[in-house]
Amino acid sequence: ISGSQDRLSLYGSAVAKSERHDGKPVIVLSAEQPYAGAPADDLKALLAAREQTHLALIGTSRYAKRVTIADSSHDIPNDQPAAPAIAVFEAMEMRKQIGR
Repeated sequence: ISGSQDRLSLYGSAVAKSERHDGKPVIVLSAEQPYAGAPADDLKALLAAREQTHLALIGTSRYAKRVTIADSSHDIPNDQPAAPAIAVFEAMEMRKQIGR
């Protein structure tokens, strides 16, 4: 078993089933190329675990969405520094529209 596959057990419970953010905006930023350089054998499992985690996060709020950040790795703030800031402002606008 590879190191990456072994770490997948951590991702399996990354979001507790009880986690809820109802009534609050949730924006999940997804890197376009999160695992550049990962061995091909590990890549499929890593991408599946990430997908499961992101979908679980989105499922915590009816006001959630996922945004894929182009030209980015797992280090989105370094690769595309404006993306997290834009997401914060967008969440603030969503909050105004929700009225909470």
